[in-house]
Amino acid sequence: MARFLVLLCVGLGVCIGRSQTDAPTPPTPSQETAADESTWDPAPAFWVWDRTAFRPDDLEELQELGSSQLYWLMEDMQTNFPIPGGIRDYELQDYCPVIRFPPGAETVLQDHCWTLLRPSKSGVPAKITIFDRYMLHGRLQIDFDCPASLLPQYAARLKKLRKDLELDHLSVTALASWIDAPGFDALEKVADELVPMFYDLEKDDAADVRNGQLHPLIDASTVTWIRKWKVCSTPWRAGLPNYQRLTFFNEDGSLVGHHRKWSINGLITHPAIEPLAQQPDQMRLYQVTANGSLAGTRISRKQTLVWRQPDETTTRQAIEAARTAGARGIVWFAHPASPSKAWHSVPHLAAIQAGSKPSPKLTIQIRPAGTLRLINEGPGDLIMHPTGRPFKLIIEAPPGSFGHGGPDHFLRKHAPGASLNHPETIQRLELEFAKLHSGESLSTANRFLHLTDPDQLTWSVHPTP
Repeated sequence: MARFLVLLCVGLGVCIGRSQTDAPTPPTPSQETAADESTWDPAPAFWVWDRTAFRPDDLEELQELGSSQLYWLMEDMQTNFPIPGGIRDYELQDYCPVIRFPPGAETVLQDHCWTLLRPSKSGVPAKITIFDRYMLHGRLQIDFDCPASLLPQYAARLKKLRKDLELDHLSVTALASWIDAPGFDALEKVADELVPMFYDLEKDDAADVRNGQLHPLIDASTVTWIRKWKVCSTPWRAGLPNYQRLTFFNEDGSLVGHHRKWSINGLITHPAIEPLAQQPDQMRLYQVTANGSLAGTRISRKQTLVWRQPDETTTRQAIEAARTAGARGIVWFAHPASPSKAWHSVPHLAAIQAGSKPSPKLTIQIRPAGTLRLINEGPGDLIMHPTGRPFKLIIEAPPGSFGHGGPDHFLRKHAPGASLNHPETIQRLELEFAKLHSGESLSTANRFLHLTDPDQLTWSVHPTP
């Protein structure tokens, strides 16, 4: 869950919360006791934000995989977050509405946010409250980065809230470090479920940014924190990231914000964005070489851009650590249909959460207009790693098979040893692409091929999935 402070620039938010710079201490002997793994839910659950409604295909996909637990952000009190509308009953099969509070002590110490959650009194003219708007039906999740020193006061607020709203189920997001806080036991007593977020555990200091030493979304410390939650007495699910992030930094290393509408294609083909010579692990650093814009957001010369995504090996370790520590399951932040740049699809996440290694299943189609379509029918995703290179669809066919049609959904089009201006001479074409999730397809423009039968050509994808 990214924490954003709205800026005066389109599409950027400054991350202001959930940073925990203290290194976790080794688990104590009491934390090494066996946890109950019998309640583990192998199906993925998802956090959803900035969505109006799910498509029927999205819901069918969740149902087929046995995943129906959704935490849906209904109201964000810290920003002018769009209020979702048009949520239909059939979408709410196992749905928990989420209210996000502004981070900081004021939220606990003042009444404003809590008053908005109370139902308005019948017959008394009053401003419609959040409760009235969403009809919570006895379930609610509160998302709030409470200062650890105020956890007892926060728990008291929550206790009163669940009484006022007559809640049957109260879920509360948590910072990973709360498990060590003196007042954590008060929160355990009032919540039916806790969802600690095991990502963004350390902030990027300006000096580290200048030296190219930035923190990954998750790393070995993530697994250590998860293991510490073995002592939690309240049912809990581990929150793990399912997003990629593009972060802007000024030349002095200060944070500008996170881009919300970027694409991998737009990033790696931008003429004024170049990768730096020295690269850290698990991410890629770029420098802006000229003033301009990226997907509608202004970029300035000498800014640093950092592309990050979770590491799959570390993610698997985190899942296993959560299972053995007694977690009820995983909540992925966020569902791939949310506007954040998704890391993996629902089928891929379901597979790795179940401990398997999903593989893509690629097929091609040739349409009457000469369009070539690459389809992924398997459960595994193809996605470019920040430190890697794009995938290549290599097509070989007799001379005269290729036309002038462009790459369209693909990243780029190459003809090694030939000229794209004379497609009649081309016998081998390469189409680059950065991502092909399970269930997705990529298409060229019309008149890319003069063939109608896929058997008339040979094709392969490199590197081999």
